This record gives sequence, structure tokens and C-alpha cells, in this order.
Amino acid sequence: MVDNPVSFFSTTQLAKKLNRDAKDVFSLLSERGWIRREGKAWRLSPKGEFEGGRYTQHEKFGEYIVWPEGTEAVSYTHLTLPTTPYV
Repeated sequence: MVDNPVSFFSTTQLAKKLNRDAKDVFSLLSERGWIRREGKAWRLSPKGEFEGGRYTQHEKFGEYIVWPEGTEAVSYTHLTLPTTPYV
């Protein structure tokens, strides 16, 4: 049996996958208790860690949160983001 490697993606990449504004996705995850703001950085809550969130380090962007592909974050966010009415 071969384990398939898990792909991780940032919250901004999650927003792009959902065709949503990154600010809205960060706000939703914060409202739902998955992440919280500490100064200028977003931090995982225990709930966010439980849902598979973790930190990664990038040479240019520093530390940030990533989510595993297939995590409930994707469907959870998709199902709970309000749609913007067309004007």
C-alpha cells in the first residue's frame, strides 16, 4: 500500500480555489474559531489545528498557515461563505 502525499495550501490559495476574496475567507475562519489575529499575524486556534491547519515557513513571506488538501476547511468554507448578490 502506497501513501499518497498530502498537499497543503495557504488560506489565500484556499480563497482562490473558492473564487472568493482572501479577506473574506480569513474573516470567516476567524469567526468560526479556526484562526485568530495576534498583532499582524494569523495564528491557529486549537480548532484550526484539529481541522488540519499547520504552519509553514517561507523565505520571502515568513510563517503562515496552510491547510491540507481535502480538509473540511474547503467544504466548510465553501458552504458557509455568503454569496455576493449581483447588482
